[in-house]
Amino acid sequence: MSAVTPRFISGRATGTESSSQSAGSGALFRAFDFCRRVCYYGRWHLTFAARKGSEADLAHSVAFCNIEPPVDFSYADPFLFTNGGKTYIFFEIYSRTSHGVIAYCEILGPGRCTEPRVILEAPYHLSYPFVFHWENEIYLIPESLGNETVDLYRAVAFPDRWALDRTLMAGVKFADTTLHFEGDTWWLFTGHQGAGAKAISELHLFMSESPQGPWRSHPRNPVVVGEHCSRPAGRLFHMGPQLVRPGQDSSRLYGEAIWLNRVDVLSPTEYRESPLMRLEAASLPRSCRTHTLDFNEHWQVQDGLRYVPRFRWSRAILPEIPFPAKANSDEA
Repeated sequence: MSAVTPRFISGRATGTESSSQSAGSGALFRAFDFCRRVCYYGRWHLTFAARKGSEADLAHSVAFCNIEPPVDFSYADPFLFTNGGKTYIFFEIYSRTSHGVIAYCEILGPGRCTEPRVILEAPYHLSYPFVFHWENEIYLIPESLGNETVDLYRAVAFPDRWALDRTLMAGVKFADTTLHFEGDTWWLFTGHQGAGAKAISELHLFMSESPQGPWRSHPRNPVVVGEHCSRPAGRLFHMGPQLVRPGQDSSRLYGEAIWLNRVDVLSPTEYRESPLMRLEAASLPRSCRTHTLDFNEHWQVQDGLRYVPRFRWSRAILPEIPFPAKANSDEA
């Protein structure tokens, strides 16, 4: 896949009420929902901003800039990584007619980045490129649920060339695998679709002395159950003394919002967490859903979804807006 040219739309976060919550009800809502389904489709984009300093800024108004994909494409699942003084966003690119691939762009400054460049493709869907550093090497774990594997890639020539280092797990249906090092242990958090569930509804936890494995299943698996926060939504981080795990809220809509969950107990025998705050899509410009978050000292990045005209002939007359969506819809 060749490089694709992004468009930039500046915005500013305002308030915390989601567009779905503020939508009308009754006949008007049904009319909107019918129009959305017939005339629109959901498209994910990226949004990033220069940070002011502390983790508490996550809930405050920040100036964002959207990175818009080309027509019929989506950008989602962003992760930041800084190397050699340069900061990159790794993310998924997919279209309505093709499965996902992994790409990156370099942040050049507020509201500016390079054109995306595809770095990883497979015969199956790839997404959620969790990128991290270990023992002088850079690694990446993409979601490869369609292949029923959890694969570890190593950078051969960062950031453009990657090679499969090893398969960490096979014959598994895990989504959005996220690693975290705490104490002297590596922890692997991953989403799983429980029996009878329509979406990822379980969080499974594994542990190892090395990110290369072998990985041991936590005795309390699944450690979290429910579509409200089980599926990982970005890397874990510390907010002061508290360890925080972002989780997708898909209880009403797929990827509607992000819950920040305080990890109260993380040990080889126990795991407990409790909710801290819910990050709404209305905190991002032109977005009605968000499901992945990452940040570092200087930058914050999330993805957002809004509905765009489905048909080419309608794009000149219909606006791109974050339509309200019907509850329990998994439409993206």
